[in-house]
Amino acid sequence: MHSKTYCPYPFSHIAIDTDGAKTLCCVSARHNKTIPPMDSRVNQPINDYWNSKKLNKIRKELLLGERPNECKTCWDFEDKNITSERMQILHKVTNDLSQEEKQIIDDNIESVKNNDVMAHPPFSWDIKFGNLCNLTCIMCDSTKSSQINKEAKRHKHLPYYPHNEIDQSTMDWPIENTFWNDFNNVVSSIKYLKVTGGEPLLNETYIEFLKKLPTNTSNSIITNGTKITEEMITNIFARFNPCVHINVSLDGIDSNYEYIRYPARWKLVEENIKLLLKYNMDITVNPTFQLHNAFNYFEILKWAESLNIVCTQGAFVFGKSYLSVDCLTDSMKKELKEYYIKGKDKLNNINHKHMVKNVINYLSKETDPEIIKQNSRMLVRYTKTYNKIRNVSFEQSCPQEWNLVKEYFNDNSSTSN
Repeated sequence: MHSKTYCPYPFSHIAIDTDGAKTLCCVSARHNKTIPPMDSRVNQPINDYWNSKKLNKIRKELLLGERPNECKTCWDFEDKNITSERMQILHKVTNDLSQEEKQIIDDNIESVKNNDVMAHPPFSWDIKFGNLCNLTCIMCDSTKSSQINKEAKRHKHLPYYPHNEIDQSTMDWPIENTFWNDFNNVVSSIKYLKVTGGEPLLNETYIEFLKKLPTNTSNSIITNGTKITEEMITNIFARFNPCVHINVSLDGIDSNYEYIRYPARWKLVEENIKLLLKYNMDITVNPTFQLHNAFNYFEILKWAESLNIVCTQGAFVFGKSYLSVDCLTDSMKKELKEYYIKGKDKLNNINHKHMVKNVINYLSKETDPEIIKQNSRMLVRYTKTYNKIRNVSFEQSCPQEWNLVKEYFNDNSSTSN
């Protein structure tokens, strides 16, 4: 019987961030400045990281029912009665993993208890092959998008531009032989590979890697959907079918989508998704709940059901509070909450109903009035900056969301220092 905070990931999984740093998983609190970094750059050998003192300390804490700070994102979600990444992987281990894979996890747990080196290498990987991307999504940042990094270089002098310019060369690790020489030693043990970005389908290193990967590897590709072609489907994705899964990041439909995922075009992405369906590819859609799709999020679920597509467990914007519903007053949250309560029964898919339940639970939590005030000011300042440099309009692109918060933009105190 495992502890109440146990997570299988540290015993089976490695994530590699856009700069090559190894982390617990894609939502671990690596970038929280109050938490000492536990990851390393790409030059630390995989085996050294896998058996590091810091990682084993976290493993032991989880086995003892403690809450490591590195896992703060999951603890925050669970405290709000929202399904966390940890809860999802626990469900997967119970229902989807083979007996062999479960035994690998058990063997590694025993290794930690006995202070031995890990009995097995990780069989699950989540790799971001750099930050190369073609979009400047409003909730993203320079470390995840090369286009935002270029934008930051042009506009970082503006007082209310939220991104810092980074050294783009730190994102070039996928072309370094050091990593590949080390990684090739563990490729045969990989059973599950999840790849995100940036936009992975722009990355030639990743495309070439796919061509060499064993076809029985379970492949999950997280893509913005803008670069999918018929040739890519038939020549690359089809090699892994039925072991390939395409997860399209989609945070709105129509003009909401184009505002959030600038400069993408909705019709192109919709056509590409339908192309995947034409070839019977395994596809899901992954929306992130945030202020700019506070109402439109529900439209994504209805659109997906019209095409018989399932949306995966939606994420929540949590790193930038001014882009989340945490900037809403209690009366705004109440209006939004009632919208989802009324709409829930219009959905047919049980997973979509559960996603709406998570939204309702999130909206039910209270936010400190002073934090709301700070977040609303940041929302106004950054929205005006985005609108100006990208020549877009929050009001016209996201009319329902605009109406919900327009009082912030009419309040002169929101734009004052």
